[in-house]
This record gives sequence, C-alpha cells and structure tokens, in this order.
Amino acid sequence: MSELRSSADKPTPDSFVSLEQYAGLLARLAKTATVIDPQPDAVVGITRSGLFPAVYLSHHLQLPMFTSAEAHTFPCPRLKYPLIVDTAAWTGKTARHIAARLTRRGVDTPAVLVMFARRDPLPDISKLHYLEQTSRIMHFWYEREECNES
Repeated sequence: MSELRSSADKPTPDSFVSLEQYAGLLARLAKTATVIDPQPDAVVGITRSGLFPAVYLSHHLQLPMFTSAEAHTFPCPRLKYPLIVDTAAWTGKTARHIAARLTRRGVDTPAVLVMFARRDPLPDISKLHYLEQTSRIMHFWYEREECNES
C-alpha cells in the first residue's frame, strides 16, 4: 500500500535531503556530539527518525544506545548524561517529553542533538544542539515515492 501525497506535500529541492547529504549530516552529528559538555555517556534515539542517527552515534562514540521507548527504564545513576538524538526538532514536544521521562529517572536535563531545528521560533528545548536551522519540514531520501513502491 503506498501513501497518497498531494503536490503540496512534495519536497522542494531545499527541503530534500539525499542519501549523500544524510551521510554528511551523520558525520557532522558525530563531530558535534564530541564537543557537548558534559560528554554524553549514552545515546537515546527518538523512535523512528532518530533511531538510525542514534545507532550511528552509539557506534561512533562507543556508547550504549537506548530507544525513547526505553527512557522509563534508563539505568540512572549508572549513566548520567544521555544524549537525545533525532533528525529534526520542529516544536520540540517529543524531545521535551523524552527529556522529562529521563529527568524523572534522575538525569539532570539531558542534551538534545538534532540535524535540523526550526528557525522561527526555535524549539523550546533545554540544552538543544543542532546542525542547521530550517523554515521547512525536511524530507529524506527514504521518503521518496520511488522508494516506497513494491
């Protein structure tokens, strides 16, 4: 079953991220993660769009990885500085929700790292780190119709 899209839903060239661009963003994400203070001791990927970047960072930084669904069982106080990862933060609601779950476990305001953050207004997220700001919702190579056809 393919997803129906209107012409208004089609990504424009400045809101489309190719596989090659995505690989470059992953490398930049890893570089940015190394300068976050305090240094993360675990990675938490937001379900769906944040899982692949989280796995990549987990391997690159040699840190344990958890999904956002596992936040309620995060092993605090053994791990104290999780880094929440996603591809984008538009309103920030999901990242704030996961950060609140981790805070209830005993984490002191976790850092959030995303590839894209909304430009105006910037999402209201404590300790937000981002690679780029955008005024458009970004679309990734894996969302193209050709990729979704059987």
